[in-house]
Amino acid sequence: MTGGAQLASGHGRFGGAVVVGRKPETGPKAPDGTAGQFVGRAGGRVPVDQGSSSQPATKFTGETRKFITRHAATAQRVADKLGVSRNAVIGAVANEYDTRHNPDLSLGLRGGTAQVESDQRALRFNHQQLADNYNAIKGGSPNWGDKWRNPAMIDVGPGNIRIETAIDLLEEYHAEHAASGDDPLDLNKYLGHYDKMVKDLTNFNKTDTTFAFAALTIRDADRFFSSKDNAAWNGISGDLKDALRVSYYKIGEKTLSKNIDQRIAMSRRSKVQFDFNPHGDGGQQHLNNLEVILEAIKAGVGFGGRKP
Repeated sequence: MTGGAQLASGHGRFGGAVVVGRKPETGPKAPDGTAGQFVGRAGGRVPVDQGSSSQPATKFTGETRKFITRHAATAQRVADKLGVSRNAVIGAVANEYDTRHNPDLSLGLRGGTAQVESDQRALRFNHQQLADNYNAIKGGSPNWGDKWRNPAMIDVGPGNIRIETAIDLLEEYHAEHAASGDDPLDLNKYLGHYDKMVKDLTNFNKTDTTFAFAALTIRDADRFFSSKDNAAWNGISGDLKDALRVSYYKIGEKTLSKNIDQRIAMSRRSKVQFDFNPHGDGGQQHLNNLEVILEAIKAGVGFGGRKP
């Protein structure tokens, strides 16, 4: 996954809206968006306390819990098709969905009202308009201004998926399956029909498309973390991996890659073992809501559990 979402809505591949108002429970932030703490195994510890974090680690709203229950079966089905973590797929989308229902954000630029307006605006554009703007962005010549003049930059739907991101993932997915001709996630129908894709991404009742793109991102997250340090990745639990996957969805590969590389270099200079820190943007909130997520999934599909 190239580019990557950043923290604030409209600045990255996913919305990543930051909750403000409700008391955050994370401490200082590491360069890769993770909460400040010491990391490392036997042989020493590396301080990664850098900057400050605005990542919320609050409990999900009741509406978010209902959303998870309603759509758990869809997330399960899509995750199984790709062989990725169901809990990470639904946790990533739920993390973004929750920003729509946080009362402290209701009148802000990152709250539910603004997100509804963004959805409605995105639906006004036809395929060609979206394709032209996407190509302009990729060519380094977007329209002057922010996402209001660049429709491909708009974050849409329950997962706050940026249209540009969805097109990227769609093209990668199509290329991957071109030789075999199969379409396990039923996404090829959006080739040449980006407007239909946006319509389906903004459907809060039928969420197959949202979870399909979320699952593709979670699969990219697995590849990304494994490529950075396979031993460190394989040395942590499934729950901690899920937290990192949610951070990847929220922060994005570009930011994570740059800063994890810095931390790996720092650990090598200090001659200590590098460990991923799952307690950062998105990740800590996922961990704080893990039992809630599992209970809501169980209510939706009849079983919870910590699937790989």
